[in-house]
Amino acid sequence: ANGRPLDRLAMGIGERIAERLEELRWSQAELARRVDLRQSTINALINGQSRSSAHLHRIARELGTTAEYLSGET
Repeated sequence: ANGRPLDRLAMGIGERIAERLEELRWSQAELARRVDLRQSTINALINGQSRSSAHLHRIARELGTTAEYLSGET
């Protein structure tokens, strides 16, 4: 296991958001519009450049899941 734990955690959030976007056939821009955030904010979460977001609960709700799932707690 290389990399720091935080990197893996961040990647987990991004992978889970990307997975839900794919299942819903939404673009990052569509999700950004629905949660009233910039697309660059969504992109940073997906690419692991941002580790967490105060908006994770809103993002999760729009994606039909929970913040706990997105952050890998469940």
